[in-house]
Amino acid sequence: MKRYFIQILVITALLVTYSCKDAWEDYTEVDESTAAGNCLEVLESLSDYSNFVTALKSTGLADTLSQSLMYTVWAPSNTVFTNVTDDQEELYQLVANHINKGNIKINSLNGYARAKMINGKVMTVTNSNIEGVGYATNDLVTQNGVIQFIDGVLELEQNIWEYIDGYSGTNKHIEYINSLSGDVFDEEVATIVGYTDAGQAIYDTVSGMVWKNMFLENVADLRAEDSTYTVLILDDAGFDSEYEKFKSYFIVTPGVSDEDLLLNKASVQYKVTKDFVFTSTFNSTDIPTQLLSVDSIMVPVDKSLITSSVKCSNGWVHHIQTCDIPLQNKILPIIVEAESVERYFDNFTINGEDAVGSPAGNKRVKPDASGGFDYVLDNWNTSVVCDGLIIHAGEVASTKYKFYWKAVDDFNYSIRYSSSSDTLRQKLGYTFLLEENSGVYDFNSMFTVSDYIEVLDSTYTTAPEVEVGSTSFNTIRDIYVWLQSETRSAVVADYIKLVPDFE
Repeated sequence: MKRYFIQILVITALLVTYSCKDAWEDYTEVDESTAAGNCLEVLESLSDYSNFVTALKSTGLADTLSQSLMYTVWAPSNTVFTNVTDDQEELYQLVANHINKGNIKINSLNGYARAKMINGKVMTVTNSNIEGVGYATNDLVTQNGVIQFIDGVLELEQNIWEYIDGYSGTNKHIEYINSLSGDVFDEEVATIVGYTDAGQAIYDTVSGMVWKNMFLENVADLRAEDSTYTVLILDDAGFDSEYEKFKSYFIVTPGVSDEDLLLNKASVQYKVTKDFVFTSTFNSTDIPTQLLSVDSIMVPVDKSLITSSVKCSNGWVHHIQTCDIPLQNKILPIIVEAESVERYFDNFTINGEDAVGSPAGNKRVKPDASGGFDYVLDNWNTSVVCDGLIIHAGEVASTKYKFYWKAVDDFNYSIRYSSSSDTLRQKLGYTFLLEENSGVYDFNSMFTVSDYIEVLDSTYTTAPEVEVGSTSFNTIRDIYVWLQSETRSAVVADYIKLVPDFE
């Protein structure tokens, strides 16, 4: 009966004119068949929505709906909008949770839309409901927008970060995430109070202090209302189990002092915690058995181990007993494509110009290579032989790795100085970047992985992946792999691969 009553009121309020529009205009513009009034005036004329109108006026949002901007209002009736909070700030947030600055017509939706409310919260809108709340009547067009009459209240939900930050229980997983909060200095917001003799700015440190949480900064901003996440929170036993499993693989210092042990503990906790954030949102019923984390780690999920779930405005938080991530899922092989842009070799110059015979890099199109290319660094002139080709590999865990390469000699020793009587032999090692200054890179000396090995094959269709050596890292490091020629020959590779060996 209520539905028909609203429809009668809508019909009597509409101006009986009509014009044809294309699909985009129908979705974004006010129809010429509009109610005689703005959103507020139309709602004021409907006695069944007086509670919502009273709340609009109490919070000052009535003035908003009187403006000439376009709004979509999801209006709950007096039947459901009752016994609301007396706290004005809470009431403002609740009422603002029903207003979108835009013009969303339900009958024009193709699938669903994401509607950002004026309080910053984002709602999923479909043809049948908004966040699970159904429509009594929809698409009443007014002079400044659209009113959707709904069967319930769009309750204000915390976002995931608000839930974690305000968690009142005890949980090691949550406590660790919250421990990453603090005040840090940010020169972008600090006041400059002077300059040094060298012209460097002197900052007022107090004005430059801002609150940050390193998890939000570096893993996922769980405050973001326009993003959606699923977060798994491990019970204490599950968190401890993951920590024990990985504690030897993410060591940052080999020392044994109390400070060293705390640093290593923090490193492992950080590596473990970042695995349990996912960029899609799933309730406890629909959550898949495998989820890819924001850190690209495949995480197995047994939903029968979920003990409780919390729906948030930007996703779901599931408390779960444990998630047993296999070592091979967490510590992945590293594949370094030789044509990577992060590659370095000595550049020999005289008076700013390349020296005659200086080593030259050649990125070659090779359809049978792994990425469609390989890379050759040609050492043609013995007087300007460089130290080899250095390529960024990324972070290795504190474990043993086997090293492989795939390479061909289809140019006989050197591209510029071909010699069928000479053999192309190269060795592999790794190094660390010590310093970078204005495009000049200073690397540590080579840590050798292999002896000089002959490159035998001449085509990638037959070339095998060759295991050339192994090494163990006692701490996590950001490394660069290093190919070096035996004499003046070239070095060549399709790719270099590092495979963790868990023995």
